[in-house]
Amino acid sequence: MREKEDFLRLQRQYGLDGSGSFVHQEVTQMEREVARGVMTPSEFHNRRSQLLESLAEGIDDGASRTDGLMAAINHAYEQDHHPAGLRASWIAAETSHYRAGPGDVGWGCGYRNLQMLLSCLARLQHFDCLGFQGGLQIPSLPRLQELVEEAWTKGFDPMGASSLGGRLRNTRAWIGSTEIYSFLSAQGVSCRLVDFHRPSGSAGTHPRLLQWVLNYFCSNTISPAGQVLCQTRRPPLYLQHQGHSRTIVGVEEWHNGGLCLLIFDPSQNCRTLQRILDLDVQPLRRFVGSLKHKQYQILAVEGVMTREETEACRIASHVFTTQRIP
Repeated sequence: MREKEDFLRLQRQYGLDGSGSFVHQEVTQMEREVARGVMTPSEFHNRRSQLLESLAEGIDDGASRTDGLMAAINHAYEQDHHPAGLRASWIAAETSHYRAGPGDVGWGCGYRNLQMLLSCLARLQHFDCLGFQGGLQIPSLPRLQELVEEAWTKGFDPMGASSLGGRLRNTRAWIGSTEIYSFLSAQGVSCRLVDFHRPSGSAGTHPRLLQWVLNYFCSNTISPAGQVLCQTRRPPLYLQHQGHSRTIVGVEEWHNGGLCLLIFDPSQNCRTLQRILDLDVQPLRRFVGSLKHKQYQILAVEGVMTREETEACRIASHVFTTQRIP
C-alpha cells in the first residue's frame, strides 16, 4: 500500500498522472483571471484564439520570450557597470530568455531551457539542420513534446522513453538533459553530457563545474585578449540538477581567482528581467557557494553531425555515455 502511494505521488510530481496539459493549464489560468476581473472576456477569447493558432502552427507565440538581454549584458560591461574586482567575463552567443508561462508553471523548465538553447542555434548559420533558416521561429512547448516523442520512435533513448511511458503530448511530464540530448541528436546536432556526480569543493560545492564552464567558453573567444568582456561563438549550456534546470550564458573570473556563472532561469520574472535590461547583471550571478546540489549535469552542443554520425548516435543512445568529472 505504501509503495503504491509513493508511486502515485511520484506520478503527480512529474506530471505523469494524466491531470492535464499545457493547453489545459493555460486556459484554466486565463479563466481564473477572468473570474478575478484581471482579464476581460474579450481578452480571454483573443488570447485563447492566439494560443490555438500558435499550437496549430507549432511555433512559440513569443509571449514568454525576452530579447535583448545579451546586448544589455555586453553594454553593462562596456559602460563599466561591473564590480571593481571583476577581471574578465566570457559570454555566449546571442540567446533569448524564455520564462515559464501560465501553461507550464511548475513543470516546464526543461522545455524553456531548450527554447533558450534553440534561440541561440537559430542564429548560428551552421545549424541549418534544425530548419530555422535564419529565423527565430522556435517550436512551441507542445511541439517540443512531439519532437521528443519523434526522437524516441526513431530509436533514440528507448530506456528514457519507457520510463516516461513513451508519451509527452498532452501531459505535464518533466524532461531533462537526456530527453534534450535525444531531441537534438535526432535533428543531427552533436551534444555532450558531462556529469558532476559529487561535490569537488568544501561545504558541498562544485568548483570543478565552474572551471569546466570557464574552459568551455574560453576555447572559442572572438574578442581581443585583455578586455573585461570576451564575446564567444559558443552556444549556452544546459544545466540540470534535481528538480530544476537552468541555462548558463556566461562565466566571470574575478581578481581573487573566484569564478561566477551567469544564469538564465525560466523562473526569473519580468521585474528581474527588466533589471538586466537596465544593465544590472547582478541577478544573473551564481557564485560557487550557491551551487550546493549533490549532483549536476551539463549538456553542451558541439556541432553538426553527418547522417552516418546521427545513425551511430541513435544506436549508442541505448546506453548513454557521459563524461564524468571526478
